[in-house]
Amino acid sequence: TTFLCPSDPNPTNYATTSSVNYSISPTTTTRQGAYTNYDFAVRRTSSSSNTYTSEDITTRRMFGLNDSSSFRDIVDGTSNAIAVCETLRGVHDGVPQTWGYSKWVGHGVDPAYSLGINDLRCCAWDAVPFNRPRSPMRLSAWSTAGSVHPGGAQFTLGDGSVRFIAQSIELVTLQRLSYVSDGQVLAEY
Repeated sequence: TTFLCPSDPNPTNYATTSSVNYSISPTTTTRQGAYTNYDFAVRRTSSSSNTYTSEDITTRRMFGLNDSSSFRDIVDGTSNAIAVCETLRGVHDGVPQTWGYSKWVGHGVDPAYSLGINDLRCCAWDAVPFNRPRSPMRLSAWSTAGSVHPGGAQFTLGDGSVRFIAQSIELVTLQRLSYVSDGQVLAEY
C-alpha cells in the first residue's frame, strides 16, 4: 500500500489483461500485476526500442528506459525537475501504471505529454466537440499524470520535495519541469 493513493477507488491489481504486451510475463495474460499511483517521470513512448541515451539531452526526463539521470545531468537543478508523478489506477486508453515492471504503453508517467494533468476525457484520441463521457476516476490515457484530488496532482521533485501542482498549470511550464537540462527559466506555478 506504500505506492497507492487511498483516495483512488480503482483496483489495486489486475488478474488478466487483453494482451501479453500488457502482462507481467511475455507468455501469459493471466499473471497478476500490481498497479501504482506513483511512477517515475519518463518520456511517453509505446516502443521499448527507444533508449534514454538517444533522447535529446535538452528534453530528457529524470528517468528513461533502463537508465536514469545522474546529478551532473540535472543542470536545471533538482528543485526544478520532476522525478515521480502521481497517476490514477484507471485509464480509458491502455492500462494503468504498474509497480516493479515495465510493459508496452506502461513504463512511467510523462508530465510533458500534451494532455497535462487530470485529463479525464474518454478518450485521448477523441476530437472536438469531445462528446464522449468523462469519468472523474479514470484518466484519458496511459502514462499521464493525474489524481482524484480536486484541482491537480502530487509530484516529487529531484530534491525529494513533494509539490501539489495545479491542473491549470501552463503546459510549457509543466514541460520545463519535466526536462532536467533544457536550461529554460521556470514561470511561477
